[in-house]
Amino acid sequence: ILMSAGWTPSVHLFSQSRGKVAFNDETKRFVPGIYAQDCVSVGACNGTDGLSATVDEAYAAGAKAAKDAGSKPAKGTKPRVDAGESWSRGMLGAAPGAGADTTVKAFVDFQNDVTAKDIRQAVHEGMRSIEHVKRFTTNGMATDQGKTSNMHGLAIAAETLGKPI
Repeated sequence: ILMSAGWTPSVHLFSQSRGKVAFNDETKRFVPGIYAQDCVSVGACNGTDGLSATVDEAYAAGAKAAKDAGSKPAKGTKPRVDAGESWSRGMLGAAPGAGADTTVKAFVDFQNDVTAKDIRQAVHEGMRSIEHVKRFTTNGMATDQGKTSNMHGLAIAAETLGKPI
């Protein structure tokens, strides 16, 4: 069994501040887009990969916040960390080899046993809105509320419809 939900930025607080997310085609995920309130997203919730890049972004955001609040620049240096590697591979949808023309059973929602075939079937039955596809299949309705399955279901539905995410 191969199981992965990928790396999806937690944009929930950003969205709750009425911010609009934007889909990044390169990394295949939603990231903060248009800000509606005075807030800052850094690190994983901003779609930033790697520990070093996250620390750099957090340090810059903290320095700017302190300056904006009227504080003097801190005396000290930014922590140094091992850069490591980027952890986003930019893959969404069914696993390679589990396309529409195969009998491979590729699970999308592990808690509700929703497969890629189920998502495709929903589209073939006339579901055009992702919300209708989710209700038709129960994708994303388990205890994780779609955190591990919604992006993959969305990608499979978009591919089946021949539309971009």
